Amino acid sequence: MATLRFLEGEEFDLSGFLWKEHRIDGWYVLGENRMIPVKDEQAADEYLKEHSQPSASEDSHQ
Repeated sequence: MATLRFLEGEEFDLSGFLWKEHRIDGWYVLGENRMIPVKDEQAADEYLKEHSQPSASEDSHQ
């Protein structure tokens, strides 16, 4: 599992297929060892539509 940890305690799981996640400071697309901050949920959905593998489910981490 690939995990990104910040000094203040925030932690992000970056493993697996891409998915969207809402945190207190905004929306992110996570997975495939990447953390992509996005403007809002619609931007996350658009990113996933353009970059996800056809068999990947954005809800796999919810």
